[in-house]
Amino acid sequence: GADAEGEHLRAHVAQRGVGVGALQTDARLPTGSSFLVCVGKSEHDHVAFVFRGANDRLEVDDAALKGLRARWVYLTAQSGPRWGSNLRNAYAFARRTGAQVAFNPGAKQLAEGRRGLERLLQQTQVLLLNKDEAIELALSGIRLGKRHPGFLNKPVYLLNILSEWGPKVVVITDGERGAHAIAGGSVVHVPAVRRRVVDTTGVGDAFGAAFLAGYLHGGDLKRAWQWGAHNAANVLTKIGAQAGILTRAQLLEQVRGKS
Repeated sequence: GADAEGEHLRAHVAQRGVGVGALQTDARLPTGSSFLVCVGKSEHDHVAFVFRGANDRLEVDDAALKGLRARWVYLTAQSGPRWGSNLRNAYAFARRTGAQVAFNPGAKQLAEGRRGLERLLQQTQVLLLNKDEAIELALSGIRLGKRHPGFLNKPVYLLNILSEWGPKVVVITDGERGAHAIAGGSVVHVPAVRRRVVDTTGVGDAFGAAFLAGYLHGGDLKRAWQWGAHNAANVLTKIGAQAGILTRAQLLEQVRGKS
């Protein structure tokens, strides 16, 4: 929105070296906001009440993408009335420019199931999901027959099913049990980094962003896992989604200390 909150957010990200040249501003609606309630001393769960505001007017079209160049496009949860066209246009941009796509779908995308997402998944380099999301997506595209769906609780089945749909790398996070991935037919598991949990807000996003950053930095899954796990673990120790995010230098230091 064209308001004080929007200006604060623009300055906040710019101060951290994030380019704001393609940031869209809409004067007709206020800047979106979220109110979170964190509950449970043992579960550390949270509930988010979201007002999308100007986010509902986000438009990813040719005009918005004109002049942009990128080696990677990282797409997370999409919502709002234009989410479908925005998602398709982002993938079309990646095809035109040769960019690779990392995709962390949200509830609306998962509801489309295999049929609605398969063409996009075939263009996806890295697919990032938590275990519940992976189960939901897998169930949309397989026939169970006489099998009990409980077999999908084993990540190896989920990884093999989803990788057959096109993504080159599939990553499934599983809370305190760590994360699992498949790439080139090889399945790997990495344990979680143990930290004192204060708040789980933004942990999945922290893992996904740092995983991709690590993948870009070294081009291998081991580095990507380490970066994702350490960033997610540090976010767990702080209140909110941003306070615990590690810089590149901090990630390099922490990973070096564990290697």
